[in-house]
Amino acid sequence: MNNDVSENDLAKIFESLNTLNKKLNQTAIDIFTNETNRKLLSKPSHFTFSIVHRAIELNNAFRTLAEANNWITGINLIRLQADNCMRLFA
Repeated sequence: MNNDVSENDLAKIFESLNTLNKKLNQTAIDIFTNETNRKLLSKPSHFTFSIVHRAIELNNAFRTLAEANNWITGINLIRLQADNCMRLFA
């Protein structure tokens, strides 16, 4: 384990990831509910749903790898998450 990162720091990071996952999921539900109420499902919303799903799964994978002390692989997921953000805002 890195001497600059304590177990307490990791617990805070993991809690932040859980909170972020819940917010992402709620955002997708809000978009779906809004469009369903209007009886309209747009292509951009489906694209957004796939990005939200990928973001949540990448967060979960990072947590799993960090808990297994596999930082070399876990850090690569951060780049994939950045790609996810670029897709959403492109």
